[in-house]
Amino acid sequence: YWSIDFLTDFNTNYAVVDRPFVVDVPDAGRIGLVRWLAGMHADADPQRRLDAQLRLAGYAPAGTEQGNTFQIEFYTPIAAQSASVALSGGPVVAEGGLRLTGAMLYCFLPEGAENEQLAADLSWQSEGPYPVDLSASVRLVRLADGNTAAQVDSWLQNSNGRSARQWESPDNGTQFFEFAADPLPPGEYDLWAIPYETESTQPIPLAGEDGYSLGRVTLPLCTGQP
Repeated sequence: YWSIDFLTDFNTNYAVVDRPFVVDVPDAGRIGLVRWLAGMHADADPQRRLDAQLRLAGYAPAGTEQGNTFQIEFYTPIAAQSASVALSGGPVVAEGGLRLTGAMLYCFLPEGAENEQLAADLSWQSEGPYPVDLSASVRLVRLADGNTAAQVDSWLQNSNGRSARQWESPDNGTQFFEFAADPLPPGEYDLWAIPYETESTQPIPLAGEDGYSLGRVTLPLCTGQP
């Protein structure tokens, strides 16, 4: 059982996952992810990184068990291909002290599926809080025509789930972005990360001339071939 806190009923095959909620997924026939519904840990893992990591590691949802104060989400392994690549571009430097420092792109392709699932971890650093909350738009931009082929947006949160108004001085985090499982034409792509004000959706002006690219990747990633 992999959990965000203790369940006293389980005393074997059990581990606690603390911030930043990243885990080395074990080789197991069944995994239970415990989430608390009440108490001081009810808001743990605010980005739901743990269930995404399980899916990207080749585990599929296999039912739930509900308690009065907790829920266990079960996962079982399935036949799948997976891969990851660390992108070497960037950083994206914005006014006010925000730096989008790097990205890791993941793929997951279950056996028999037509399209691979793509996701990205976006790492950021900030000199301190902002007067407004910030989000980032992560995009896959085709080099062939410059068009955005896939896009996912999310608030930027630190490991405590706090938005930019409540960041520490300094602060940092890793934000998880999961793309829709839509087919993408094979070829070369740039991964862009565009920071913007959450409420107004206005982009944060860049402090440098490097642009929004965090690196280049060739798709499909899982199979390495069209």
